[in-house]
This record gives sequence, C-alpha cells and structure tokens, in this order.
Amino acid sequence: MPKLKEENMHNLFREKNISPLPRKNLTLPKYPLVDEQYHLTPYKFFKEYVGRKPVVIKGLLKNLPALKKWNSEYLKKVGEFTTVRVKKGHPKKKITEAIPFSDYLDYVESNDLSRNPEKLYLHDFRLLKVMENLKEDLIPIPLSYISPWYRPNWWDHVLFFWGKAGSITSMHFDVLGAHNLFFHLKGQKKFIILDKKDVPYCYLYDYNHSTLDPENPDLEEFPLFRHSSPLETTLEAGDVLYMPPHTLHYVRSIDNCISFNIDWHTSKSVLKALLHLGVRRKYNLFYCNVICALGVIFKIPAKILDPLYKKYYEYL
Repeated sequence: MPKLKEENMHNLFREKNISPLPRKNLTLPKYPLVDEQYHLTPYKFFKEYVGRKPVVIKGLLKNLPALKKWNSEYLKKVGEFTTVRVKKGHPKKKITEAIPFSDYLDYVESNDLSRNPEKLYLHDFRLLKVMENLKEDLIPIPLSYISPWYRPNWWDHVLFFWGKAGSITSMHFDVLGAHNLFFHLKGQKKFIILDKKDVPYCYLYDYNHSTLDPENPDLEEFPLFRHSSPLETTLEAGDVLYMPPHTLHYVRSIDNCISFNIDWHTSKSVLKALLHLGVRRKYNLFYCNVICALGVIFKIPAKILDPLYKKYYEYL
C-alpha cells in the first residue's frame, strides 16, 4: 500500500466512515478494521455478532463512574492495604510476584526504567475479589450483552488487565473456548485479531500460543501467515470489544491501560468447547467447561458453582 500524506489520511477515514485516531497514533491501519458500532442493541448484538464475528461497541461504558474516578490518588486510598499478584516477563511463563497494590500503581505510572526489564503486568487478575468496593465504580455494567447465568454475580467472572504503555500480550486464543467481552477503561489499547479458521497459519505452540508478531510478521520464518486475514482495532476508554470463541488475538498497550474482561458461554458454545477440549485431552479445561455447562444449561446458580470453578483461575 503506498504511503499517504498526513493531510490525506483524514479524508480516507471520512470516506470509509472510520473515526481517526488521536494525532500521536495517526498511522494508517496495517489491516482492515474490526466492525465498529455506536448504538448496538443487545438483540442485534446476539443476532448478528455472537458466535459469528468480532465487533467494537464504541462508548458503551461512557456512564461508568470508573472512567472518571480511577486516578492514582483514589485507587491508592481504596487499595491501601491490598496486595496483588502480578506476572513477570511473558505471561505464558506464569512467574508471579505478590506486591502492594500501591507499589504496582507507582510502577505503572513511573518513568523509572530500573524495574522495566521485569515487565510486571497485572494480568488475568480477579481484582474485585480483593477490592470489592471497586465494584460500585463499574455499575451500571451492560450485563445484557452476556448470557443470563453470569449476570447475578458478574463480578466473580471479571479478570483485570492493568499495565504500562508498551505491555504486550503475545498472540493466543483463550483456552476455555468461551465468548470474550472485553471492557476498556483507560488509555489506548491495540488489538490484532484473527478468526479461528486462521489457526493453521499462525504457528501455535502449547495448544494456544504463537511467537508470531502480527504487527511486524517475519514472512520468511512464518510464510503461511500471508494466507491469514487479520483485523485490527484500537480501543479507547469506554469501548467494549467482543471476540467469538477461539479468536486469536495480539494486544499492545499504547498508553498505560486498565481493562477487564468476562469470558461467558452460551449453551451452544459450551457444548462445542467440551467436544473440542475432550478430543484434545485438555482435561482441566474440560472440567471447567463441565462446571459452566451445569450453570448455562442446567441453571445451577453461579454462586454454588464458583468454588468448583477455581481450577480455571489457578490455570490462568
């Protein structure tokens, strides 16, 4: 694709009905953009997107108090005596360290690079389990975009991602085989995502991870990647991204970012996941999906099943 002058880029965005990014990130997308919707109803969401294709729902979280309240001073006060377990280095290595929450906030906001080689990242962390009072800042959360079984105790299913600018999650798909609703609260975060049909072109190892960098793919080392069809999007505060089961995704924080997600099943997706994991003998994850099936299909309350679901969080 030929390079365009900066003054022509806004014209291109307008013609394609794309909102331009802020000037500091004003570059042409490398790949086609994920579909963006500004007023997507839950009915249309389930009918046209769930289990079919990804979508960004722009500004869906605009009324959450957290968007305005969650600054360093407020969070340090709320989490004054809280310890969090952060991941060090590549998340796949599962090396963790328990540190005071206030120290982690200082690390995220500091320009001191002395600890940066450790690449600390609050990743897949059940923050609302240790800081329950933050839950009030996430209401009204748009629960009509997830399955009914998850709604009464939604906070039990929330996993946080809280890290410095430059934090990267390498390409992978989520092991549970569930739908992923990703809620973005602060900063800009870039996603490159691929449909599950592109798995053969992405050189996976350990079942669901890839070392391939889709921002700068080495097509000599990974020649099959040229046959894939990546999409990309840059989330801003208040946006929500939906990804169907087994969607491959690579994530880079452009700014210091705060996000969380909820993995959730429908009856259809949990049965597909059980078959997928059973064939591949992923028995720990199969067990977790059996627990989900008891809830989603047989309507056993999440409050009863949550203690049995701990194996999934231990796996993460």
